[in-house]
Order: sequence, then structure tokens, then C-alpha cells
Amino acid sequence: MAFQEKKLTITLNRNKRKHQISHNNRASILDAIKSHTLASKEIAKQQAKEMLVEGTMGTEKGYVNLGMPLHCVPEKSHFDIVFARHKSQRKDGSECVGRYDSNTGDCIKFYVFTIGKSVKKIVKCLDLHKDGCKFCVYAFKGETIKKALIKDGRFLPLLETREWNLIENVDSVLENTQRVDDLEDRRFEVEVKKRRSYSMSARASHSCEVEQRQSCELERHILDQYPSLTKKCRQISIISDRESKEKRKKIRTLFNMHRKNFWKLSSTSIPVKVIKFLSNLSNSVGYIFWNNNGNHGGATCFVLKNHYILTCSHVVNFIVGAEVELEEAAQVISGSAWVTFSFEDTYRSQDKEWFIEPWFEVFDKSLDYAVLKLKENGSPIPMSLWDQIAPPPKNSILHIIGYPGQQEKSANNCVMIPQLLRKQVCQDHIQASVESNSVFMFSPRSFQKGFKNQKLITYETCFIQGSSGSPVFSANGELVAMHTASFIYDHKGINYSIIEFGHSMKAIAWDIKHQHETFYSSHFLSQDDVEMVSDDE
Repeated sequence: MAFQEKKLTITLNRNKRKHQISHNNRASILDAIKSHTLASKEIAKQQAKEMLVEGTMGTEKGYVNLGMPLHCVPEKSHFDIVFARHKSQRKDGSECVGRYDSNTGDCIKFYVFTIGKSVKKIVKCLDLHKDGCKFCVYAFKGETIKKALIKDGRFLPLLETREWNLIENVDSVLENTQRVDDLEDRRFEVEVKKRRSYSMSARASHSCEVEQRQSCELERHILDQYPSLTKKCRQISIISDRESKEKRKKIRTLFNMHRKNFWKLSSTSIPVKVIKFLSNLSNSVGYIFWNNNGNHGGATCFVLKNHYILTCSHVVNFIVGAEVELEEAAQVISGSAWVTFSFEDTYRSQDKEWFIEPWFEVFDKSLDYAVLKLKENGSPIPMSLWDQIAPPPKNSILHIIGYPGQQEKSANNCVMIPQLLRKQVCQDHIQASVESNSVFMFSPRSFQKGFKNQKLITYETCFIQGSSGSPVFSANGELVAMHTASFIYDHKGINYSIIEFGHSMKAIAWDIKHQHETFYSSHFLSQDDVEMVSDDE
């Protein structure tokens, strides 16, 4: 290794004044400290006491081995020097100076807490046997964990005679035979296995424990192949330590609490019966294409009853353009739009297409729905969803099926937002979004006003662009709404969705029945309803 100067700073006896040191990087930390005149005098003055040096190297702090070569120390590192406990008071007469290693290979630094996990006393220096205190241990690539800790010199001899492992993040186990190559800046506890005689049940328990640890070790081996995950683990460890100090709770308690909360938030398990009925219902969900003189796009629709399909009124506006007469609109739709129900990931020319009749009479702009009629093409029409219509649940998981981003047909579990929580959810999303010009001008008051209408249900989903007209189902497979739109921020070309909403299918069905009575009676009135009317007469 070429000779280089290594620069660092020191403070003495908790004094805030920093002293600069520049020294040969082939020397040790102790050599560098002694090269400073004031520090050298203080060492001579405190000769009967132990010198303890806590290093701050990057984001980590720990008591260093004074024999650590300077080439292992990052630039701009800082060291606090204190003197504690007379050497004569040490039970075994040993010092905490440590060892110097002339190895010039790649140096690895990691941190070990000075209180053990099972056997508490694991270090020689009694002054450093306290909660939160860490040793900075250095080693070189290729060395094992056991070799690194034994060569360090500051740990008790029991690490040479007893079985032990390192524990990271409460329950991740590293065998001491593992190499140190990937341990840079990570923090561990030492778990020394207690000596005991095993009964049959104890042996079984020990066997189970070994299997669990082997599993943890296998997981660690896998994680080591992904440096970004390892980095995240270290960040979590830092955050956990800080939270433990702030809340005065044990890390294990906090870890279990966060794990439980994470499971609640991230659980994506879906009952098999739900998968089955969603698969069946998805057959009735189609994709409506249009190409009107270069104006092209796509949206979602679904079979309402017989050859009649339902989509959003604003989708029809996209197809025909603004201010077009009804008769002309019907012709434009028929001449430029078509539907397929077999388009699932990539549109293929052999997919069965359904063209649309030049008929456009049943729609409502306030409820944003439009009924279109498919032409006969010799194929059976998918299952009608009209008989599945039901009121929306008050608070439940919903399932939406459509074509988000105008891509593959997908089903998404979305969380329904109860009416009482809508205002708060809107405010939370607005606060979390980027402040900029928005597509819609809105405020929490405008949300509150709009969502008081019982015809709307609100939820959170990832469905945008191309998903207008998607059916929304309850957890029981009932058709409760048609997805309409999202309130979004548009910031530098990126859409930030605030909240998603759809119109209640009960409201749409009521409107069709009462505002388009002739159409409803001719095409949607069930045989039971007809017989009931006849009996009344």
C-alpha cells in the first residue's frame, strides 16, 4: 500500500474543542492519537487509567479497537477520547487497547453491542458493559466472524470456548463461521448458547431452533445477493434504535408491533371463492375501442342485459366529440367504435369483435352513464350483470374489473371509503400530493359537497385511464357501482390520484327504470315483474 496521509479529528475528555490530526495511513489509530502533542501529554497524565475511544465513522458510532489501521478509517472520521477506571481495578489485568493488523487488504467494519443477548457479560471492559454501547470491530475480507471477534481482543475468552452466533434485527441469525465480507456497517448482538443438560423435550426444542436458524441463515444468504435490500435492513436497524430510545420500548416489542401493523396493511390474500366469481364475472367485461378520424382511444364497458352494454357518458363524448346531435352521435358511434370481450393482455386481430348499433337513446350526464347496443355477430353474448345489481356496502373491500392504463384486463381489490371518512381521506391525500395546478379545481369543501350525494361511492384503487366504465363488485360478487373517474393533481405530466369514485348501480338502475320507462319495460322488465303487474291489474 502506498504511503498516504489520513486526516481525522479528536476531542479530549468530552471537551467540545476539536483537534486536527494528519498521520500515515499505515499506522494505527493509537499511533495517530499519540502523534498529537496535547493528546500525548493527556495520555501520559492519565497513565493509570483506561483510554476509551469512541469513533464516529459515517453514520455509525462505536468504541474502536485502538490497533485499527488508519487505512480502515474513512476520511473525516471523528474520535472522542475519555479516560475511565484504573487499570488496577480490572479483574484479569487486561487492557482494552486491542490489536494491530498489518494486512493491507479490503477492510470491513461492523458493530457489536457490548451486552450479549443471552449471556449478558461478553466484554472485558466493565466501563463499556452498558445498554446501547457498541464495539466497532474491524476485519479483512475472507476472515470469519469468529476470527474477527477473537482477534479483536476486547471480548471475553468465552467466545473461544462456547458456541455463539450473531443476531441482527431481533431474529436474523448469522453463524460465526460466516465470512465478514458483507457485514460493512451492520449491527449485531452476540448470542452465546447456554450450557445445559437436555431432556427429550429440550432436545426436540433445540432441534427446532436449529432448523429455524438454518432457515434464517438461508434467507440471509439470499438477501446478501441484493445489496439494496441489505442497505434497507441497515436503515431499518437505525430507525428501530432511534424509536426504541424515543418510546423507551424494547426493540423486540416495537418490531412485533410493526410486523403486525404491516401485515394488516399489506395482506393481499384473496379467498378462492372470490377468485372464482371474479374470473366468471370478468367474461362480461369488455373493452370498447374507437377511431373517429384520428381521434382514437379505449375504455371499459360491461354487459348490462342481453345485447345492451353500459359505459360512461363521458366515454361517448370522447368518441363523438362535443356538441353533436343525438342522431348524428348514434351514427358516429356505430361507424367508429367496436367492442371485444376476449382482449385480456394483447389485442389480436382474431379476437371476436362486436360492432355497435346506430342507436343512442338511454343515457344521463349527471350519473355519467350511457347504454349502447351490440350488433348480432353469430356468437353468444356474455352473461348479463343486470340481475347482480345490489346496494353498495357501508364499509367493505370492493373488486373492480377493467383495463387500467388501457392495458391488460385486470381485477383490483380496492378499499371502500365510508361516507364519514371521505373528507378526512381527501384532506390526507391533498396534503400528501404535490402542490401545483390541478386538472380539477377543488378543495375539501368541494369534496364534501359532492360526496354527500348518496349516488356516489368512493374508494381507493390504482385504476386510471381506460378504466372508466369498469364494473365494481362487492365481496359477495354483487354489482354495486360503475367506476367513473378520479380527482387528480397533474404535476409535471405525472397524475397524482386523490380519490376515486363510481356511481351506484342502484341509482343508475332507478334512473333507467323511471327516466326511460318505455325502454325499461321493453327490454329490462323481468318475467316475475310482468306477472306481478298482471296480478295487480
